[in-house]
Amino acid sequence: FSVEILIKMAAERLDFFVGDEKYWNMFDMALVAEAIVGLFFEGSKLSFLRIFRVFRLVRVVKVVRSVKALARLRTMIFAILSSFVDLLWAF
Repeated sequence: FSVEILIKMAAERLDFFVGDEKYWNMFDMALVAEAIVGLFFEGSKLSFLRIFRVFRLVRVVKVVRSVKALARLRTMIFAILSSFVDLLWAF
């Protein structure tokens, strides 16, 4: 993801921050930052950052939403994402 973000920033320049997909870009940057922080603080008690890894599924949902032929897969992904709310109550 880190390389993807850097290439995308180089290609889009200012549109990366103000373009149509600025919120997705910021979300991707947050995921990359979480992964980098997780590398440095692997042994510490930053387990709440693991929750961000779940949000990587949102990137898949973005692709699935755009393809109408994948309606069944979309239903499964939304069911999985909805179940994460219940899982958070377990922690």
